[in-house]
Amino acid sequence: MKPTLLHVLPGFGIGGTELRVANLIQATQSDFHHTVISIDGSREAARNLDIPVLAAPPKAGPIQFPLAMRRMARQLRPNLILTYNWGATDMILGARFLSPAPFIHNECGFNPDEAEKLIFRRVLTRRILLNTVFRTIVVSGRLLHLARTEFRLPDRKIAFIRTGVDVGRFHPGRDAALRAEWGVSENQLLFGYMGGLRGEKHVALLLEAFLLANVPNAKLAIVGDGPTRADLERLAAGTPKVVFAGARPDPVRCYQAFDAFLMSSLTEQTSNALLEAMATGLPCLVTDVGDNAACLGSGRFCVPSRDLQAFTAGIQSLAADPSLRSAAGAYNRARVENDFSFSRMVAAYRDLWLKATQPR
Repeated sequence: MKPTLLHVLPGFGIGGTELRVANLIQATQSDFHHTVISIDGSREAARNLDIPVLAAPPKAGPIQFPLAMRRMARQLRPNLILTYNWGATDMILGARFLSPAPFIHNECGFNPDEAEKLIFRRVLTRRILLNTVFRTIVVSGRLLHLARTEFRLPDRKIAFIRTGVDVGRFHPGRDAALRAEWGVSENQLLFGYMGGLRGEKHVALLLEAFLLANVPNAKLAIVGDGPTRADLERLAAGTPKVVFAGARPDPVRCYQAFDAFLMSSLTEQTSNALLEAMATGLPCLVTDVGDNAACLGSGRFCVPSRDLQAFTAGIQSLAADPSLRSAAGAYNRARVENDFSFSRMVAAYRDLWLKATQPR
């Protein structure tokens, strides 16, 4: 009989963690039954999944809510409970002790309020709770360091699993039709961003740098949506050189419409969007946060976070040299094929989940 896994996330909308979980669920349905609890009720990441996605009980205080989560876990009776990021630790707090199932916690990144400095109260909470669970999975070298030094977890309690990308799905190509839809001709250079429009993504920096770079015959496509979109549209001031494409269900087409990928986040761990762009054979200019430099390796174009002048210069360098763009894109594709495969990631998660559900 297949074990039942209960995934508890702060939300199940469109985001890097959520899409990775959705991909893992889809890839392991022959081995496990999956149920998701979305604490904020969002469920966009489940659009291609035939699994239960449940809303959490209403938040009703620092004691009542963890206890309500505990009751929910006991009703569902999973074989393994998987929590994701700080927003799901109420499930550990409420249900870990006298739990009906073992726990695996996943640290995939931080909220905007911990983008640049961890909150000490949360660090202490993680130290206590995460030392009681079966494993904590981390997805980046930086998180591995924090798990050891800040959360004070022994290595036997940590699993480092790098994010992987499907290189069969994300591959080099040219989507002239989508470029035309965005008003971009074939002789124009199209820089692109893909992801959420949220504060920690700091898209304003790449937009400002693109405008400051003033590259002739170039456009910028911003693909995604979120709370900062209105501010970004004001910053663009209606220039025809910037296309706000909104959220789209076809990321492969979008990457294949770009000539170069830009990302100016304040915080990342292992970015799905960066790996997807690399797999598509795009040159990438990013801020040196999280594991961005480690992902790009020696082919990297990384600049310090918040450094407008450096990001502007990076755009100008990529725009000025087609051979540089071509070489960087080919290197990025090969690097993902060799070091960030989707099948390797799925196998690592499957093996750990099976190990956790074995009788003791």
